[in-house]
Amino acid sequence: ATAFVPSSAPLLPPPPPPKPKPVSKGEKQRLRDAEAASMEEADAPNNCCASDGPVLMSLLLLNIATKGAIACFETLGAMFAIAVFNMSIPSAGQTFSTCGTVGVIALLFMGPLVRVFDEVQLIAGGLVLMSVSCFTIAALEPDSLIAFFFVAVALMYSIGYPVGHTAVIGAFSKVAEGKSQGTLLSWFGTAGSLARIFFPMFSGFIAQNLGFSALFSFVGVVLVATLVAVVAGRNCLRWHMNRQF
Repeated sequence: ATAFVPSSAPLLPPPPPPKPKPVSKGEKQRLRDAEAASMEEADAPNNCCASDGPVLMSLLLLNIATKGAIACFETLGAMFAIAVFNMSIPSAGQTFSTCGTVGVIALLFMGPLVRVFDEVQLIAGGLVLMSVSCFTIAALEPDSLIAFFFVAVALMYSIGYPVGHTAVIGAFSKVAEGKSQGTLLSWFGTAGSLARIFFPMFSGFIAQNLGFSALFSFVGVVLVATLVAVVAGRNCLRWHMNRQF
C-alpha cells in the first residue's frame, strides 16, 4: 500500500466575507421605529394596543358623552324646573347661572387637583357625579323636595362636568402629544359641537314622547356605560398618556 504523503503546497486563506451593503438613513430610521414599536408593544398592558388611534377615538366618544349630557341639561333643565316644581323663569335662570359660576371657580382648582389625582381618576369622578345628577332628576316628582333638584344641578354644573370634562381635554392632549395636535384638537372640538347639536334634538323628542324621567334616565345610562368603559381601560389610557417620545 502506498503511504499518504501530505502535500507541501501552502493552504489558501479563506475568502473574505462579503461586505455588508450600506444602509441608508431612511432604512436606519425605519429599523429604529420598528424596534421602538416592538418594545412599546411588549411594555403595553394586557389588551392594550400600542397605537394611539383607538385611544384617541375613545376619548372623542367620551367627549361626546360628557358634552351631550350637559347639552341636555342646558336645553331642558330649566324647562324641567318650571314644569315639575312650578319654578319661575327668573328663578330657574338664577339657579343654573349660580351653579355655573361655582363651576367656573372649580376650574381654578384644577392645578391642585391634578397634583393629587390623575386625569383618569378625575374623569371617573366627574362621570360618577354627572350620573348621580341625572338619576336624581329622573326620580324627582312634583311633591319631591326641591332641594334635591338644586343638589342635582350643582353636581352637574358645579363639579361633575367642569372637572370631568377638563380632565378629558387634558388626557386627549397628552395622548395627542407629538402628533398633529392642531388637527386632532379640531376633531375634538367638532365632536363636542356635534354632541351639542344632536343630543338636544333627541332629548326633546324623548322628553315630549316619554317624559322627563325617561330622558334623564337615558342620559344617566349613557354616562354609566361611559364610566364602565373608562374604568375598564384605565391602565391602557394611563400608559398612552405617560409614554415618552
